[in-house]
Amino acid sequence: MVQDRDFTAGNFGVVADHPELVDINYVGLAGQGADWTHANAIDYNEQFDQIVISVRHHSELWVIDHSTTTADAAGHSGGNSGMGGDILFRWGNPQAYRAGDANDQQLYLQDDVRWIKPGLPGAGNLMVLNNGNSRPGGEYSSVEEIKPSVDGSGNYSLTPREVYGPSAPSWTYTAANPPDFFSLFASGAHRLPNGNTFITSAADGTLFEVTGANATVWKYVNPVTIQGPIVEGTSASGNAVFRAHRYAPDFPGLLGRDLAPQGQIEIEDSDKDGLTDEAESIRGTNPFIADTDGDGCRDGSEVLLAVELGAERDPLNPSDFYDVDGPGGGADGFIDLLFDILGVIQHYAPQGNPPYDVAFDRGPSAGPNPWNMTAPGGRIDLLNDILGILLQFNHDCR
Repeated sequence: MVQDRDFTAGNFGVVADHPELVDINYVGLAGQGADWTHANAIDYNEQFDQIVISVRHHSELWVIDHSTTTADAAGHSGGNSGMGGDILFRWGNPQAYRAGDANDQQLYLQDDVRWIKPGLPGAGNLMVLNNGNSRPGGEYSSVEEIKPSVDGSGNYSLTPREVYGPSAPSWTYTAANPPDFFSLFASGAHRLPNGNTFITSAADGTLFEVTGANATVWKYVNPVTIQGPIVEGTSASGNAVFRAHRYAPDFPGLLGRDLAPQGQIEIEDSDKDGLTDEAESIRGTNPFIADTDGDGCRDGSEVLLAVELGAERDPLNPSDFYDVDGPGGGADGFIDLLFDILGVIQHYAPQGNPPYDVAFDRGPSAGPNPWNMTAPGGRIDLLNDILGILLQFNHDCR
């Protein structure tokens, strides 16, 4: 640690002279608090026996020496680096060690960090998911690949009071329209053997793979929310995925396991009527016909009604949705005052004008709710017809 607030306290010094130390008074984008550093990822470099840590609230990556003993790590000497527990390399926000200003900041509350493994394109470089929170010019996420200035022994170069290089990533991924890829928390990225990069956008539960030219080759959206699987074809929310890793079929941990598809995760709604195939099977409706009883209201709309709209109707009763007329003539899926209610009142017997029309007639009420009407009763009356349609006013099945 280093601090320049109180010369009578420990670790007092000139922050800019000690980039290998952590300024205990630095306040990043996340502000002050107990979680003032918030390390959210760690990776190991076997070649150099080093560890890299993503320190989110400093918007920095720190590399430290893993070869040290506990005693070495508590001081400033020892280990392969001869620097004990000091920071060997840091990148992303030189303001944290007083070597730059806001124009030099490149990471914004990032998540995940890892060395690209030997044998993969870009091996030895560092890759990080830059969440982009509070990024100047607008929030969007990106993936940064950086090539540190390091020699074959794991020593990093730095000119005193200068910024750790590189000055820019060697490769960056952003969406064609940058805000289209924005995850304000978690997420991650790693290089694949084919040279592409696998990315997790945590906030919207999206996994995708991109080429070095930033083209998306496939994308998968997690269909399971905190309430369970979504209905096929609907948009998911609450489907966050913290981080994912792509494994090839020949990964040793998968040997001997059945990798054949086990069926669809999403809940099926074959006719897209808002009622799942399973629910239709239970109710006896047709899962391949959106409006089983042909009354102009989809099955899902009939059984999922809000109480203020008359509550549930019978998707097998063609007479319980009282939509009789519309602006263009015939049912339009919406029970309104002008065409439907007024139309029934005009036919009210025995003084109806125009005279009786079976399309405006319902029979005696059936069941516990007076809007569940049966077949025509032969006359348009107050109890069944006028009251029945008034109770359905504003019901929308469009």
